Amino acid sequence: MTSQRHGTEPARNTDLDAARLLLDRMGLTPQDLLNTPASKPLLPTFADYIPVVSAAVTHGTR
Repeated sequence: MTSQRHGTEPARNTDLDAARLLLDRMGLTPQDLLNTPASKPLLPTFADYIPVVSAAVTHGTR
């Protein structure tokens, strides 16, 4: 998410304060975000997914 503000220092400080407050409420530190890799869900391959879709539709729609 990016800020729509351009070059306004007080607005940037407000954004940073809001981020710090949110992290504090979540019991996190900025370091926690750097040390923990983001988990990404595994995506099905085309070969995995097409049989699932095919089984979910009627014969006439295949």
